[in-house]
Amino acid sequence: MKDIKGYYIVEFVYEVDDDNYKCIERFAFIGVFSTKEKANTAVDYLMNQPGFRDHPRDCFYISFFDLDKLKEWTTGFVKLK
Repeated sequence: MKDIKGYYIVEFVYEVDDDNYKCIERFAFIGVFSTKEKANTAVDYLMNQPGFRDHPRDCFYISFFDLDKLKEWTTGFVKLK
């Protein structure tokens, strides 16, 4: 079995105006991929789909995450009042 070191997350973020005409961010989780090439292929496909094709490619974010490693919150957190 292949030793997998990490994975790629694809997310889609764009801005819209709400009912009060304030700019807000909308976020969509797209998927998890084993290679950057597969993540880019998914983005290429979605760029031609309704809704997505109305936005630039830079609304898609591809991030790499290591497996079996702490990424955030390594020193705990503070409870907000």
